[in-house]
Amino acid sequence: MNILLIDIGSYMTGDILLTLRNTEHDVSDIFFSFKGKDKYNNPEFEQLFENTLNQNKKFDVCFSTLIYPVIARLCFEHNIPYVVWSYDSPINLQTTEGLDYPTNHFYLFDRNEAARWNSKGFSCFKHLPLAVNARRLKQICKYDPTFSCDVSMMGKLYRSTLPYLKNHMDKYCQGFIDGLINSQLNLYGSFLIDNALTDDIINKINDSLQKNNSNFINVTKAQLSYSISTQITYIERISILRLLSSKCSTHLYTYTTSADEQALLKNVSIHGPIDYGFQMPNLFFSSKINLNATLKDIQSGICLRALDILGCGGFLLTNYQEEIAEHFVNEKEVVMYESIEDAVAKAEFYLKHDDLREKIALAGQERAASDFRFEDRIKVLFSEL
Repeated sequence: MNILLIDIGSYMTGDILLTLRNTEHDVSDIFFSFKGKDKYNNPEFEQLFENTLNQNKKFDVCFSTLIYPVIARLCFEHNIPYVVWSYDSPINLQTTEGLDYPTNHFYLFDRNEAARWNSKGFSCFKHLPLAVNARRLKQICKYDPTFSCDVSMMGKLYRSTLPYLKNHMDKYCQGFIDGLINSQLNLYGSFLIDNALTDDIINKINDSLQKNNSNFINVTKAQLSYSISTQITYIERISILRLLSSKCSTHLYTYTTSADEQALLKNVSIHGPIDYGFQMPNLFFSSKINLNATLKDIQSGICLRALDILGCGGFLLTNYQEEIAEHFVNEKEVVMYESIEDAVAKAEFYLKHDDLREKIALAGQERAASDFRFEDRIKVLFSEL
């Protein structure tokens, strides 16, 4: 099979290319960054795509790791199957334009999100968990005293637009949002937000925003759901890090933190971003506990960060997630928490039991290495073409 891989600069691309080139497939790849660029109509990319087709033999399939409507359209026009294995959830698209082409084959790692798209009439969406190259990571991971700590978290804090929106809502809408946040914050394994955001409440919120500021454009259900989800994730991450930092050495690796966040996390050692290829594996391997608090909008799936931690042989302390519970044995291969207080208590317990923690980390790595191989996922991706 002749495959055209569109390299958008995602973390997964290297391992995908490595896997494909160890198969019978013939792979060509072109790099294009869509960052800050139009995903629907992009003359620069369209020219690159057309030039590539003109210079090469016929491609049997086009592949990328995020959905781009412009690629979907071009593939449809040339009758080339477009396969996407998305590492991101939820899908960040403003419209559904380009999602209904018969040449589309979209695989999402979050089963619930795939089902939501199916319920909207888009049959091209299917579920496929992500993968990790544990064999490669084993070879490069090493203990690095620079990263040695009790607990570390690598990732964004997820600042939300919700506080700004709430400032322009009436008290009824503010109270509704606060109640929804409090309910979802303490609920793991079930997602309340979408069902709670009825058409009636969305209309009330938009009416409230318009009354307070006529310049407001109506927010959609998807936008408000994401805004609430990121706020809950923000509260969860800040709370766990703050509580843990009063009990043990806690490190955060992130892009930026505000003065207010630094004050809240005054006992947390805050660092800038680190290299994904070599520094990240050493961080996961050298930290006694690696914290993963999944973005709330990822309703069931296993995010890439969790698999990266496991593939590196790191001990994973993560929120309860439906698909993690299906694939890993809790407190044997991973440790899942079901509240902020539970996360802190479990971190304290496993910091006192090195033997248990190391045994779980090893078992988690073995499970990830056997059940989340790129080779197996690649077979699924191209099996139905």
